[in-house]
Amino acid sequence: MKLTLPLMLLVATAPAAANYRAWCHWDDLFDRLGGVVPSGSEVHAAIVEAEDGEGNYAIDECTPWACDPEFEGPLVTHKSGSSGTSNHARSVGKKFLGNTDGMAPDLKQIQCFELDDWIGDGGLHVGLNGQLPTGSGAVKVWNHSWVGDLGNNNTNREALRRMDWMVAHHSTDPIVCAGLNNSETQYPLLYNAYNVIAVGRRDGAHSWGDVQSPLDGAGRMRPDITGPLFTTSQATATISAAAAVLVDTVRLDDALPETAESSEVIKAVLMASADHSGQKDNSGDIWSNEPDADGPDRGRTSRPLDPIVGAGHLDVDAAHRVLTAGWQPGAPDTDAPADAPVDGWSLESMAAGDVVQWRLGWLTETDSLSLVATWHRTVETNFNVTSVADCRLEMLRVAAGSTHTLVGTEAGEVFDAGNVVSESSVDNVEHLYVEGLRPGHYIIRLSRDDHAEGQADVAIAWTIDGDLTDPDLDNDGAVGVRDLLELLQQWPLCNACDADLTGDGNLDLDDLIMLLQFWGT
Repeated sequence: MKLTLPLMLLVATAPAAANYRAWCHWDDLFDRLGGVVPSGSEVHAAIVEAEDGEGNYAIDECTPWACDPEFEGPLVTHKSGSSGTSNHARSVGKKFLGNTDGMAPDLKQIQCFELDDWIGDGGLHVGLNGQLPTGSGAVKVWNHSWVGDLGNNNTNREALRRMDWMVAHHSTDPIVCAGLNNSETQYPLLYNAYNVIAVGRRDGAHSWGDVQSPLDGAGRMRPDITGPLFTTSQATATISAAAAVLVDTVRLDDALPETAESSEVIKAVLMASADHSGQKDNSGDIWSNEPDADGPDRGRTSRPLDPIVGAGHLDVDAAHRVLTAGWQPGAPDTDAPADAPVDGWSLESMAAGDVVQWRLGWLTETDSLSLVATWHRTVETNFNVTSVADCRLEMLRVAAGSTHTLVGTEAGEVFDAGNVVSESSVDNVEHLYVEGLRPGHYIIRLSRDDHAEGQADVAIAWTIDGDLTDPDLDNDGAVGVRDLLELLQQWPLCNACDADLTGDGNLDLDDLIMLLQFWGT
């Protein structure tokens, strides 16, 4: 079958002086790690590209006598037959693994696929009944900077189902980044799959919107995240590069479990840590997942993402910080969860009806809190039967030993803006984004509300722009008179004492004020 692609996703160009690594805070990561930044050295990757007008689909192949200096280092393998250099593939490759312009210049191997071959015999096996999709060895990160239409609704659905099946079943648990179109025109492939990271442009000039019927899961929001460049092809490559950086981080850090590199966790970490601002086109638009702003449903949304930029813009430094904070397992709702740090993630196997909780300790006033939960769709090997869990994400406040909903509270009473419940019935992502959260003790509750059989691996990641303290000085689970007496007993001398709630080395009026802010919680 021949897939016709009328556009190569390079309609617009980025400003020549733009430094995308600065835009996505790679420079901050470099500074924070003292110049020793994971760069993909332990990761294999693949790039799928449509042929150009001369039949080429690959990045520059290094030979014993010549090599583009941007691609010196990895072994580049042509998986779909011989090919010269495709200018589009070269542009994508430079942002992915280029030695001077990429975030993952030390990728060990890059496999290049021609799109029609990959759709057919070389990968998904679309239209080849009885043949399952094939991965490609140890490939972990796949970059798909293309859009297209197979010309038939049933064939498009089959391709998307096969894509989701491959992500869920291949031994490497691949991470697949798929770009959107650089215009309002929507194409079925490939970003409408459930188990991929759908990538848009930083300026919002991409085909944002809901998945359209008759594709599976009509109404799901696209994109998931935006990259820092002004073409979706290059933006997709930067998300692929960030994913490779995170996987490399896991493989180089013995303290992180193997589950940290699962495709669900990497997707949740990238989305939760994204820069939550509107389009970067001077439009002045703010980020919003459209929660109820007042009334009894204030703080509730069924639309987990911003309709144009998804979770926001890539921030690789924040993503690295969230990932390296480590696995923070949740507790069933029948158990008391342990305190979680301000950054973290988890991967939970959930059956229908399960509830998992995390306790966010004793938070000081926070500027923002971002949590994302995501999970994969299940596709049976006949590609005729699919299922997807229905999860709900909620934040509760703990006061006087019990939990209380934040839905319907007045603006400024507990939080200034955002959503405290995310309950989409169609998306396989839920997202809480809260601004101006007051000091207190909070619970994050993840619930699986559907009744389907089987387990769903649900990843959750969070980052909080705030600090943790412990005003419960007598350790009785609540802040009250005995904690005040304990603070006054230590007043005013303090040398690393528990009553120094602000952590500034002094026991003074600021610590007393902070304790009173938590009174009764």
